[in-house]
Amino acid sequence: MTTDHDEPGPVFDEDFVRGATIREPSARERVRTPGRVERWRMRREWRRRKRASARERRAAERPGGASRADVLKLVLIVLVLLAVSTGLWWVNRPEPAPVVPVVPQVPKNEQQQPPPGQQPGQQPGQRPGQPSDEAPAPVPTRAAGQASLTSRTA
Repeated sequence: MTTDHDEPGPVFDEDFVRGATIREPSARERVRTPGRVERWRMRREWRRRKRASARERRAAERPGGASRADVLKLVLIVLVLLAVSTGLWWVNRPEPAPVVPVVPQVPKNEQQQPPPGQQPGQQPGQRPGQPSDEAPAPVPTRAAGQASLTSRTA
């Protein structure tokens, strides 16, 4: 009996039910040790379950917290930024000023500087301690200083 597409029909038809048999392993199959490929698959599945449970356990221990990998990434990012900034500073650092040796210079006007061993104001050829023939410059007096000042009286 065919069903229309409008009315709901059985979910499993009779052919499906006949083909679906539940098979349990026999006693001989239960006693037999698994082969190399089966053991490898079982171990792989066991490791997957173990990793998944460990991951879930770690996530449960730190709810909302950062994992070790996240902290490591953050530290590495900070180190990279520090290295980049140091490199840019190194490339753009100012050049050191050239070293110029200091050499004593001879004065250009030798009339201003007396020769070595001669005191200032002493004439050439005159022995030290002898009075000079020239008259000393006059010392300004107080009256001369006041004469230049003018006062206003209102």
